[in-house]
Amino acid sequence: MRVVKIIAIGVVGFFLGYCLWRFNYDGYSQKWEILPAPPQEVSELIPTGEPPLFIKTSGGNTYYLSYQYNEGWLQATVPEDLMYPIEVTKPCDLWAPEFSPFSNALENINDCVQERTMYGDGSVKSTFIIDSNGNIWRWQHIVTAEDLLPLLCFPFLGLSAGLLAGFVFVRRKNAKQKE
Repeated sequence: MRVVKIIAIGVVGFFLGYCLWRFNYDGYSQKWEILPAPPQEVSELIPTGEPPLFIKTSGGNTYYLSYQYNEGWLQATVPEDLMYPIEVTKPCDLWAPEFSPFSNALENINDCVQERTMYGDGSVKSTFIIDSNGNIWRWQHIVTAEDLLPLLCFPFLGLSAGLLAGFVFVRRKNAKQKE
């Protein structure tokens, strides 16, 4: 019976470690950030993969957000051929991690697009929102092969801690019974 208790507590620890791993791997800990103000009112978000985000304004012009040297929004045409394969979800899946209670998700959403850019060694998931004030917000989660090994340690650390806690629990119970 003692071994069963130790294993049961170890399984609980493994499950808690797995939940922590999924929490981080899925991006529940990521927060939304506001992007620089666009030059005109935005009429459409155009996903092209990472980088960058293209927008179409009410004037019919297209711009992209340049992060290089903090240049901001630069006018350009949307590229025909994408550099990397992407998956696009529009309208957004509101059950996705970026809309969870753990993030600072907005409630006033006028337009939304989700994209996942696939690379050889990982992916970048980005979600862009236009709020009721015309501001553009971004949520981004990057997963690379380097991230997987540390994250996989969570379930095994949970299992180890659970087994140790189970062993201590059984030892204490046995000590009380002997008294």
